[in-house]
Amino acid sequence: MARITTFIYSQEHLNEMNPNGPRVHLINPLNVLTPPFIPSQFSFVIGVGIIDLDTSVEHCIKYKFIGPKPDSLVIVDSGDNIIIPPQPNINNLPQELRGVFFDMNLRNTVLGSNGEYRSEVYLDGILLGEFPINVWGLKNLSED
Repeated sequence: MARITTFIYSQEHLNEMNPNGPRVHLINPLNVLTPPFIPSQFSFVIGVGIIDLDTSVEHCIKYKFIGPKPDSLVIVDSGDNIIIPPQPNINNLPQELRGVFFDMNLRNTVLGSNGEYRSEVYLDGILLGEFPINVWGLKNLSED
């Protein structure tokens, strides 16, 4: 059964091509999102690795970024438009080691309050994992 092996929040990313194929660089990993103030818009990157994927068929990935409880407002919803096409098994890996790695650049994401936000990653409509991250604005504009 497919599972997430890697999930990371970072400040930036760089995708480059080299003779061996694409290479992803995640720059400045983040434990906390720290916009200059709250509410704010903030840009960050997520990186996700999934293995034990049947690469002979098409798959659909869905990503959600959700605000803190009690409201749990969905801030980002990719919808069902992230399609992974069938891929050949070029490395002759067994099924349980085949998979994908992808990154998403979330630009100007609205962060309305301090608290614990979370990312949800779905594969073919099934929730594979939830990944929390705290948001802490360096200044709260609503208190001024």
